[in-house]
Amino acid sequence: MSATTPASASCPSVPGHVAILMHGSSRWAEERGLSRRDGYEAAARTAREAVRVLQRRGVAHVTLFAPDLAARSTEAPDDPLTHVLVRLLKEDTSLLRDHGMRVRAIGDLDALPTAARRAVESLVEATRDGSGITVWLALSYGARRDLADAVRSLAARVRVGLLLPEEIDESLVRSAMTTADMPDADLVVRTGDAPLGDFLLLEAARAHLFGTEVAWPDVGAETLLEALSWYGRQVERALRHAA
Repeated sequence: MSATTPASASCPSVPGHVAILMHGSSRWAEERGLSRRDGYEAAARTAREAVRVLQRRGVAHVTLFAPDLAARSTEAPDDPLTHVLVRLLKEDTSLLRDHGMRVRAIGDLDALPTAARRAVESLVEATRDGSGITVWLALSYGARRDLADAVRSLAARVRVGLLLPEEIDESLVRSAMTTADMPDADLVVRTGDAPLGDFLLLEAARAHLFGTEVAWPDVGAETLLEALSWYGRQVERALRHAA
């Protein structure tokens, strides 16, 4: 299966969009007597491998969400996670581009430290022509905040007469969110025994939820393939019941 021909386009048992809640990195490091930076480094290595595994299986979109990143703001420019993030984004540019991957970002990038925001914007631009898997980075992201910002922008249009209240529907709200171009999630993988939390509350409303107690840095190809296999069984069972 080539990077430009996702299996999900023709095989309903392959999820088109896998959203991953990467949780447990800090606990993983603490249990091993390591620093938080070590935990972030391990999490990044796992994310790289996860994207490659999913692309090989024909998944077209993957969203990566780390709760630690969601809490970062311009108030913490010297946080170790910020430094790790910036370095990894710069290091991964060539790798992602060479594998035909395209990177997009959701959330409030302006809330990231300047160096991190610029690194994200540079990576998005450098991979814009990728025709393989699309990697959505959920940085400084919260689903409720994204929804509130979208509603606020629509309210502003109503106030100046550019929009009628009765014209507002779900699709219009989605179009005003930072996830406007993102397809709905088919499968959400929760690691580290994490709750869904503030992650893709609208976009994953119909997704299948696969959970594991394994902390994100220890999630390997076997766990991801197990999640894909489980998803396939759920879809096939639903198709049988619908027949």
